[in-house]
Amino acid sequence: MSGCTVMSKFNLNFVVIVLFSIFYCLHCVKSSGLNANSIEACQDYGVFYSFDAVMQVFNDVKYYNTTEVRQLMRTYQETYPYDPRRRYGKRKPFIVVESTRRDSRRSVGWMLARSTGSRYMSNPPRSLVPLRDLFDNRGGLLRRAYFSIGMYAAAHDVLEVMYRYPVVMAGYWHDQAAFAIAKEFQDIKDLPPIGDPVYRWPGDLLK
Repeated sequence: MSGCTVMSKFNLNFVVIVLFSIFYCLHCVKSSGLNANSIEACQDYGVFYSFDAVMQVFNDVKYYNTTEVRQLMRTYQETYPYDPRRRYGKRKPFIVVESTRRDSRRSVGWMLARSTGSRYMSNPPRSLVPLRDLFDNRGGLLRRAYFSIGMYAAAHDVLEVMYRYPVVMAGYWHDQAAFAIAKEFQDIKDLPPIGDPVYRWPGDLLK
């Protein structure tokens, strides 16, 4: 695929993600007074707002002893044994390319990283990619929890390098949130109102 073709497709999808981002920001402006019941309802269809909320899925009695969850937990704990957030110095830019077309956003992200001298980092990170097929086969809430813990793992990788280099990533929280929200509310008229917790960025996720 030529660079021009990729950029043309990206331009179309960029409009989509910009509209979603504007919509997201407008909804977050009035996001005070959050409601625990509303947040729990959001998590029921796969929009998670903390690492602990993701772990609640894996610790559920229905899942914690399954082969895929045991493998995921072992891999995660071995690969990410500490919290890298206690860093000092000036952060470099962290750029996320979002699009509804995953192949296009990966291509654009890779080209952007090369042209700016940035590090390109994948989401889910390479350490968790071998387990993806296991969770794709399970589907539903467990699959979404896999992608969500992948975001936290990817954020860990970003924090390891972003004090030395700018970082580019293709697909992050907006990707997962938009997918889950669109699946749950298929008619735009049914979208949650301004201020609903569904639009809140996770407080413990790097941005």
